[in-house]
Amino acid sequence: MSFLRKLEKTLAQGVQLVPEGIRHNVRCFALARLHPKGGFCGRSNEPDLYYTAFALRTLRLVDGLTLAVTRAVLPWLIQTPRPKTLVDLYSYCQCLALLVDCDDGAAKAAWQETRAYLAGTLADFCTPQGGYAAQRGASQASIYQTFLALMCYDLLDQPPPDAPKIIGWLAQQQREDGGFADVETVRLGGTNPTAAAIISWQRLGDIPLHVVTGAIKFLRFVYIPHCGFRAHTRIPIPDLLST
Repeated sequence: MSFLRKLEKTLAQGVQLVPEGIRHNVRCFALARLHPKGGFCGRSNEPDLYYTAFALRTLRLVDGLTLAVTRAVLPWLIQTPRPKTLVDLYSYCQCLALLVDCDDGAAKAAWQETRAYLAGTLADFCTPQGGYAAQRGASQASIYQTFLALMCYDLLDQPPPDAPKIIGWLAQQQREDGGFADVETVRLGGTNPTAAAIISWQRLGDIPLHVVTGAIKFLRFVYIPHCGFRAHTRIPIPDLLST
């Protein structure tokens, strides 16, 4: 089972413990952001690919991703310009995969038509070092972008090319404090890059014991008991995203 499937299963189990009144409010909030054009709005009043992916994932968890929503979003998604960034490519893959899971024939047809294109497009974001960059042809890879690329391959049900090279690049991103840095120029490990690196490495193969030991040491150091995790060692307080 892919990481995203495991994550969704875990979250779905937890969401069932949330009172129905709260889940109802979340459904209403998300559906209220559905634009007449078909996508979901974020901070602006126009539909946005990034926020549409979040909205569909949220509705899926709170039993709000209906066939009516699928049929409203799919035409907008199909006519959306091809993604230019890896974040948008991941959002596009996630949207289409979620719509396909609703068993709509049109979504499945669109999925089959675009899978090969999306997989081929991913290669444009790969750097010579093995990691993936935010923009096509960019030279600086990041752990976050590499994580998104691997999640895309999961959604497309295809193995990532040259896994050993990606692993080699990930290994270079681990710092002396045991954490992983998002990009090569950052000298300290970060909580979020460390989580993304470990998940990515697990997706590609077995993680050496010394890498796991270093990551655990780092995460224990940035953890504040009964509060949460700090973003890195020089931040004094925890935050929700890192936790």
